[in-house]
Amino acid sequence: AAGLAFLLLSTKVLKYSDALLAIGGAAPTLILLAASFSVNAALVNSGVHATLAEQLARFCTLVSSSAAAKGWLGTVLLAIVTQVTTVVFPPTVCVVFVLQLGDYLSQELNISGRACALVVVFSANLCFAAPLANSIHVVCMEAGQYQRGRVAVIGLGMQIILTAVTIVGAHVHFPTHGH
Repeated sequence: AAGLAFLLLSTKVLKYSDALLAIGGAAPTLILLAASFSVNAALVNSGVHATLAEQLARFCTLVSSSAAAKGWLGTVLLAIVTQVTTVVFPPTVCVVFVLQLGDYLSQELNISGRACALVVVFSANLCFAAPLANSIHVVCMEAGQYQRGRVAVIGLGMQIILTAVTIVGAHVHFPTHGH
């Protein structure tokens, strides 16, 4: 992907300004996105994703003996990991990093890989509902003179509700059996 982007930019098939607009408008974001694929490959090759998925699955097994409950808990934990990752990285980069973790977790807990993918993608995009983790919200809070405490409570409530809807939707549309 990074090579293709470089090729398209160097041959002027794609304008640099158009590429920046497509990913959010910041040059560091484009570089971070391009680098994320290589970093993710290194994480996969070193076993980081597999080890983290195994540990999450062990935790799910400690908490519940029911296969269905393990699957639900696993997707909740996957959503939490994804949302925490979006505090550090842009949502697109987060998806690159966490999607493989979801795949390994689906294998560990025998849940649908599609459900895990859906949880990762939707949870990464829920960062826009987290007022204190999103720069757009911070700017709006200052301009509108909103109270940080109220915005944080509403944002946390939105995060919880939208995460619950995402997890339920993932399990309803992609049942526990199969990958």
